[in-house]
Amino acid sequence: MVKEKEVWYVTRKTKYASEKVEKVEHVEKGLKTLNLKLKAIDTKIRSFDAKKKNHPRMKIKEFTKKLNVVHVTAQIYQRETIILQ
Repeated sequence: MVKEKEVWYVTRKTKYASEKVEKVEHVEKGLKTLNLKLKAIDTKIRSFDAKKKNHPRMKIKEFTKKLNVVHVTAQIYQRETIILQ
């Protein structure tokens, strides 16, 4: 009688443990899938950023900023020239 209860208890615990292992394995598979999807999305974002940087509007913005810097530098040199005269 005692052995039957022990066998039943061990069987129940073994079944419970195997169910938990299955759940953990299922979650791990889901995490791997999500990780792969995140990597794919990251790749797409990087590709989009690269395309965006090469877009003519972005190049115009970059050139405008550089032109503004050159313009300010030229103004500074003009003031220095006036001061030195």
